[in-house]
Formats: sequence, C-alpha cells, structure tokens
Amino acid sequence: LGFISCNGHLGSRVGISIGPRCIGSDLDGYLFLLDSDGSSELAENDDEVLYEKQDPILVYMLPRDGQYHLKFKAWDHPMGTGEFSLNLITDHQRPSITLTHTSEDAYLPQDVITFTAQVSDEGSGIQYVQFLYHSSNWETDDWIVLATDNDESNGWSAQLDTSTIPDGDTISVYARAYDWAGNWAYDAAWNVGIDSQAPTAAIEPLD
Repeated sequence: LGFISCNGHLGSRVGISIGPRCIGSDLDGYLFLLDSDGSSELAENDDEVLYEKQDPILVYMLPRDGQYHLKFKAWDHPMGTGEFSLNLITDHQRPSITLTHTSEDAYLPQDVITFTAQVSDEGSGIQYVQFLYHSSNWETDDWIVLATDNDESNGWSAQLDTSTIPDGDTISVYARAYDWAGNWAYDAAWNVGIDSQAPTAAIEPLD
C-alpha cells in the first residue's frame, strides 16, 4: 500500500499509470486518485483492459488547483507485494483521426466489412480507438459499439457484418480515438448506403 502526493491545475487532463506487470512484477495493482483531504475518492481503476491488461490506469480532468493524492495497493492487499513503476502523463493536444475505409454518402456491399482509421497523437500517444455504428432509425435505436481496439500493432480497425442490414438501408459509422491523457477526437461517415444489387447492362444493336 502506498501514497503519493502531487499538485495539479484546474482543467488539466492527466493520465496516471502503475506498471508492475510491464516490469516483470507479479503484483496485481489497484490505483486510486484522492482529493486534497486524502480520503475522498475521485477516480479508481483496477485493469486497463479487464482481465487482459492488468496494470491500472486513471484518466481524469482535475476540477481545481491544488494538491491531490494517489493511493496504490495490491488487488489482494495485504497479501500482494512487488515492485512497480509510476507514470504521470500530461497532454493538452487532441489526437487526430480519419476514417479510411468509408466516407459520408458512400455505399457498402452486404458483406463482412472492416472499417479502418488513420490515427496519430504527437503527445502521450494513442490509448485506444472505439468504433460504433448507428442504423437509419434515429428515433429509437442507439449507437452500437463494434469494437474497442487497443492494439496498434495491426492498425486500428473493427468489423461489421452488413449482410444483416436490409439492402437500400443506410448506416452511420463513428470512430473515436483517445490518448493516454484522456483527450479524444472523432471522425464519422454519415448516411452510408447498403447496396447488394449488381448493375445491369444491355447491348443494343447499332443502326
């Protein structure tokens, strides 16, 4: 169990990560951000990706100038022990993102479609990219999450099986990129049509 105090400024976005496993430790950590009184909990995190990436990370916008406290403990406290590293990330720049597979008013076949995005961040780097889509029914339907991609090794992408969408219908696709300090940006393609009909052609004799 450990405590660290630090000063912050109103409106600053900060990312705080603890890295036991990335340095070879077996410690399964839990991270808390506490207010100036040292007890009021502002945010907490156990796993970056639940059950997959077990090092905790917090992303938070500070509500005021002043002192804050970080509390870190083993998930199985007081049993767990081990070394850990602390990373404090500050970044005021938004990432950039562009959907590269489709665009507004485009058409897609009825097939398994892979949506891709070109993403960059000159500050803290990209934490993850989330892909969503929406049907043409804006009155009752909600956005549906296709994937949250946190592995940049093979690019940023998500798949959608458009064979379940009626021919002639439209969808909208939305991609949102987050950096390690919590800044985010998005790109969207609206009114993307589904077209499964092949074009027809006929040859007419010359006079």
